[in-house]
Amino acid sequence: MKLPELKQEAFTPGVLNVFSLGAISFTWAHFLGLISLYWLPVTIIFYVIGYGSEITRTNKIELPGTKNGWTTNNNR
Repeated sequence: MKLPELKQEAFTPGVLNVFSLGAISFTWAHFLGLISLYWLPVTIIFYVIGYGSEITRTNKIELPGTKNGWTTNNNR
C-alpha cells in the first residue's frame, strides 16, 4: 500500500503575533506608568521573540543530482 505524498503548504501570517502584541502592550504599560521599569527586560525579550518567531514562506527547489528536494527560505 502506497502512502500518500505530503504536500508542503506555505503559510505566511501577518506582521503581528502573540509575542509582538505582548511587547506592544508592555510598551504602552511602560508609557502610561502602569508597570515599573523592572519589567523592561521582559518587554525587550518579547520584542526579540516576536521578531524571531515569524513564519516565513518556504519554497521547495530541486537540486541537480539529488532525489529529494531541499527546502530554503527564499522570498524572491
